[in-house]
Amino acid sequence: MPGASTDDLTLKPLHQLPSQRQFSYWGKKAFDDLVVRRSRLGERRWQKDHRGLTGRANDGVYGPGHRFEIDATIADIYLVSRYNRNWVIGRPVVYVVIDVFSTMIVGIFVGLEGPSWNGARHALFNAFADKVAFCSVRADGILSHRAD
Repeated sequence: MPGASTDDLTLKPLHQLPSQRQFSYWGKKAFDDLVVRRSRLGERRWQKDHRGLTGRANDGVYGPGHRFEIDATIADIYLVSRYNRNWVIGRPVVYVVIDVFSTMIVGIFVGLEGPSWNGARHALFNAFADKVAFCSVRADGILSHRAD
């Protein structure tokens, strides 16, 4: 009520107050979850991380090779030395280059240094290199990574 002071306010008896479930029910009915979440996060964070986006990843891509995406993932394994299994070499970083139009994997690289531009450079080099030479197999059954 307009002009009321806090001295005029009194708490109603317990039997006249809504229960927790009633309060929650009417709160959810009166306020949209999206509006509540947006107000709690703040406008800047909502626009940056939580707003709905329209479109697809391949919008504006006109054919194979028009756009590539690259991802670096630290593998969930530890490599050890072949001479002594107690010597831990580290966790490899797997780089994958994907053609957005065809969703085909066009390049890979596995390295031991952390995710870096250098590893991405190697993956991109592999994406544009000759795959026949990359996938060639020697007579003893080992991948040679070069044409003999």
